Amino acid sequence: MKKNLLLLLFAIFAGAGCSFFTFPAPEPLPLSGTLWSPESAPPESGSARLSFLPDGRAGGRVGDNFFFGSVTIGNGDEMRFGVLSVTSRPGRAGRYEKHFLSMLELTARYSINGDRLTLFDAEGRELLRFHGSGSRG
Repeated sequence: MKKNLLLLLFAIFAGAGCSFFTFPAPEPLPLSGTLWSPESAPPESGSARLSFLPDGRAGGRVGDNFFFGSVTIGNGDEMRFGVLSVTSRPGRAGRYEKHFLSMLELTARYSINGDRLTLFDAEGRELLRFHGSGSRG
């Protein structure tokens, strides 16, 4: 009898979508002022990171090189990177650097969910996923 009562209570809470078992979604980090690090970067990528400034500039580091350029944030979730300038120091992460920068160039949309930034192409395919931490300043 006790077992049936517990199962009944569980079914009621689960079926009703009871907020007792759910937690509120974390507030999304701001796009600008957050350091974004790729979630699946190989070790040779160095401390890859991306940051956005409120004046429409973006930049960061990938491998042994730094990059910077313009970014346009449009209505809703639109995002387009302009031409990115890149330093040319040789290093072990050359292939990853090219991949990372080409994914930025293909970016058409973005989403922020808590401390995760995801970049998508024009067809909605995921390009890169980042984890946000702290503040640039």
